[in-house]
Amino acid sequence: MFFSSRDAADAEDAPALAWSTASTSPASALAALRAPTPTISPSFLYDDAGAALYEQIVCLEEYYLPAAEHALLAAHTPAIAATPAAAARMPSVVVELGAGEGHRTLPLVCALTRDAAAPLYVPTDISAVALAANAARAAAAEGAPRCVPIVATHEEALAAVAEGLGGARTFLFMGSSLGNYSDAEARALLRAVRGAMGPADRLLVGVDRAHGEGKPASKIKAAYDDSLGVTARFTLNALSHVNHAVGLDFDLRHWKHVCEYDEAEATVIAYAEATSPQTLTEARTGTLVRHFAAGERILIERSRKFTPALIRRLAAASGLLTSREWASTDYLLSELRPDFFAEARAASRWFFGEVVGYDHLMAHPIALRHPYAFYLGHLPAFTDLKLLRLPGHEKFRLHFERGIDPDVDDPTVCHAHSSLPEAWPEVDAMRAYEEEVWRAAEERFVARATGGEAGYTPDELMCLEHAAMHIETLIYMRAEQTRLEDCASRPPPPFSPAAAPAAAPAAAPPPAAAPPPLRVRIPAGDAPLGCDASAAPFAWDNERPAHAVAAAAFSVAATPVTNEQFLAFVAAGGYTQPALWHAADAAWAAARLHPLRWRRAAGGEWEVHLPLGGVAAWREAAAWPAHVTLAEAAAYCAWVGGGARLLSEAEYARVFAAAAASPREAFARAAARGNNGFACATPSAVGSRDDAPSASVGVYDLVGNGWEWTASVFAPFDGFAPMEAYPEYSADFFDGKHFVCCGGSMFTPRAWLRPSFRNFYQRRYPHVIAKFRLAWDGE
Repeated sequence: MFFSSRDAADAEDAPALAWSTASTSPASALAALRAPTPTISPSFLYDDAGAALYEQIVCLEEYYLPAAEHALLAAHTPAIAATPAAAARMPSVVVELGAGEGHRTLPLVCALTRDAAAPLYVPTDISAVALAANAARAAAAEGAPRCVPIVATHEEALAAVAEGLGGARTFLFMGSSLGNYSDAEARALLRAVRGAMGPADRLLVGVDRAHGEGKPASKIKAAYDDSLGVTARFTLNALSHVNHAVGLDFDLRHWKHVCEYDEAEATVIAYAEATSPQTLTEARTGTLVRHFAAGERILIERSRKFTPALIRRLAAASGLLTSREWASTDYLLSELRPDFFAEARAASRWFFGEVVGYDHLMAHPIALRHPYAFYLGHLPAFTDLKLLRLPGHEKFRLHFERGIDPDVDDPTVCHAHSSLPEAWPEVDAMRAYEEEVWRAAEERFVARATGGEAGYTPDELMCLEHAAMHIETLIYMRAEQTRLEDCASRPPPPFSPAAAPAAAPAAAPPPAAAPPPLRVRIPAGDAPLGCDASAAPFAWDNERPAHAVAAAAFSVAATPVTNEQFLAFVAAGGYTQPALWHAADAAWAAARLHPLRWRRAAGGEWEVHLPLGGVAAWREAAAWPAHVTLAEAAAYCAWVGGGARLLSEAEYARVFAAAAASPREAFARAAARGNNGFACATPSAVGSRDDAPSASVGVYDLVGNGWEWTASVFAPFDGFAPMEAYPEYSADFFDGKHFVCCGGSMFTPRAWLRPSFRNFYQRRYPHVIAKFRLAWDGE
């Protein structure tokens, strides 16, 4: 299992190694040896014997990297350890990939966590022996944080961290380990780290610098071909490891270590070369694997050297921004953070340019909102107003400061908002303004980091989250447009920091009579609401202050109501039964008769409109959650009867509190596995993802697949204070007509998911991707 910070602290008998899934694949190893260029993965260098040899290598005088890294860290640790204001009160966590025995980075780890309230060090490696030594060293060091090792590959460790650790996290990837990756592999690894990072997180990468600028190529080669032959034994140990792990019969007496340095590629290449003809077989069966001629080589390791420009290029291609750098002749340290500025630009280009099209920005699919063009101006104008106030753009800030959210019952009633321009700016002018704003915001961020104030400020995070939230609500507008236009085109690939999402896998058609929903009993207890500065580097004013309320015992459906289940309500004439509806909703319902995005196909079958265009056949959409208004959700509960009702906001929070000692970590597990963050372009079948908050509380689809309606009126918490930077954000909607939604949809970026976030919509506002589930009083 993976021990959370709280679990491990409370467990007196917590094991030294918290989680172990590291493995090697015999099939992939055999395939690599049979390839045209035979290869052994560098991971085979690091069994227990290999880890011990590596520790000898790093003590060699010729292997200058550890000393160069140590000198650079010693000189700059105070600057590196400086905590951004937005993360100063959050728990400090250091996650080190490929940590090994950890004696070279432990001083940095101690400095990074020295002033934290709940310091934690999570070294990860595929060598259990190395991590055991690491944990022992950390336990004996004065001022070292609590150590929770993870024996795992990088990918496995990052998945565990994404699900189980909060706080301000520093990821370390030191020792020039990045040099073992090709460009494509390096980007994949950096993207994986980026996917696990939140707004308060950063990645420190330490790499060996390429030759030149006073560093001869011969120095680099000697580091990988030492005079004592330790590196040679390290290379050949990979063959021994393969023999043991895969069951082969390499005879190490007939292989030698060969090292070359390719100056054009700034890469050291290590081979195992056959000194005589060799026949490699599977030891147990005698099955032939490959013949090797004398002088034929097996590629063992490539170790590339870097320039600052190369690191910046790899970072930019991986969704990361280089905020600071520290360099010597031999070594380079780069601090990388999630590049939310690039993400905002890319999301805008995708939505306005590809999904809508810059030629169609005056489309006005929702009467309760402005045309698309307004939002192309609003996203940068908001950021300009709150952060920059660029000269010459006063009109943009005047006309695009704030949009509208009229009363659904009487659209003439609306909060204070900007007056639209008499003549809309040209699209090129709006795009140029947007580019100038985001570029200026990024330059401001980097300049501040260079001056020692690294990390995102709360106001920057507010602007970036504001932009991401609007992209999501604009997708709802697009969904209405495609419904009105009966658009059948394939959806374009949406923006995502990771790969473009695919449609969710089709689900098997549900049975004609769906069984009653599985009920999960939630005991009485405290429900944590809101957050403080120790939980998130930024939160909206309606999320504060953090507090807990008592929740009585209740039962909740394990999954949201599906389209198939809601169809039974439609077929029973639910929309025409006034007794099921709130008095103000009955006439509206009778004029509607089914959910907004449902439609009848030519043959009479139901179809469901997709948010990004096109329709889904009922056999696929039947198992998806029903995306409806709060009014429809409440009427369905009344139709089901038996005391069925909607969850309250506190009960939604109570599910996570019942799932784990740390509700925040339970939420993180559900979020990491849920259908959110553009993982899919469509909903997925309810309960089809292993995204329950814990194994003991089997409630699914809580953070994704659609926002979760609650019956709670959107209202201030006791102690509410409007935020100084945007005082009207919440206060204008404490009107008794808006209700709280929790969780997130398919299009909510994971970086902005948090348990305290309170989305809010009017009960009959139909343009939102929101689901609901049944709840009942008592256990």
